[in-house]
Amino acid sequence: MAITSEFRAACKKTGLALLILFVFRLVAEGANYLVSLLLKEFDPTGRYIISTLVSIIFLYICPIVLTMKVFGYKKSDNRIYYKKCNRLAKAVSWVLPCYGLGQIINLTVLVISFLLANNKQAVEDTFAPITSGETVTTTVTVVALLIQFVIIAPLFEEFWFRGIIQTGLAPYGNGFAIMVSALLFGLAHGNVHQFCFTFVVGIVLGYVRYASDSLIPTTIIHAILNSVAAIILAFTTSEPIISGIVKTQKGEELNSLENAMFILLCVFLVIVFVFMIAGMVNAISKLKKNRLYRPVNNYPEMTKGEKLTALLKEPVFLISLILSTLLMIAVIFI
Repeated sequence: MAITSEFRAACKKTGLALLILFVFRLVAEGANYLVSLLLKEFDPTGRYIISTLVSIIFLYICPIVLTMKVFGYKKSDNRIYYKKCNRLAKAVSWVLPCYGLGQIINLTVLVISFLLANNKQAVEDTFAPITSGETVTTTVTVVALLIQFVIIAPLFEEFWFRGIIQTGLAPYGNGFAIMVSALLFGLAHGNVHQFCFTFVVGIVLGYVRYASDSLIPTTIIHAILNSVAAIILAFTTSEPIISGIVKTQKGEELNSLENAMFILLCVFLVIVFVFMIAGMVNAISKLKKNRLYRPVNNYPEMTKGEKLTALLKEPVFLISLILSTLLMIAVIFI
């Protein structure tokens, strides 16, 4: 059938949102590079705090403000985004399958990258900050890390992707809105491994947002997932862990604190692994039995294929998609 002007406008808005993501990711990278040059003599903790603030401004505040204008956001929309969720506990229970599905995909991509592409250097680069002995976690940086990961990122990203973008596309198909918002969510993270993880997580969060009709449960789930990543990052960049790795590489004996930290880290990672497997099993069970999270097609005028084709034919979206994909590929080789 003929594509309506309203649907074409929605595709254009989505393309502009993706372009905004791409531009401000480059701006943020450039700004942080300048910070590292200009503040080279600064205390590492102070440099980290300033770098974090720069990232918050250019990765969250500026692009979200522009996206709000593109989608015609109004303050009254908050009542739609953050309405009371009657099945909050049921919705938040999707944190386990969400984590399980995301990590299974993440590990699969890592294995494929390492074995098929023989991309050993990429894997080594992933852990370079840990093994180089250059990154040391302090109390201040841990607090800043937790604030960014557990509070700021979930609030801003859920408002952005499951709020503005998914809600803006929902009149043209719930499933379509979920998939497109998840795609942008994945592309926003700027590298292949995070894209695969966040794309899958974005789909699950999109279904939860649809079923609960609120951003409250998705924000809680997002915060829980990010807290796991923040704890692992804080552990692996702590001074005892770094010094322990360096000593292990040199064949030196670890002190009691280093041994204790390694034991704690191992225990935590085992728990995470158990939760990952349990989450995968739980996801399969939920998807088989739960019809609440299967969105109704509220825009049957167009098929899924027609919607996707129309979206890809929108010049702004196509150009932004190509640029974002090229950026992710470039990150592999830089």
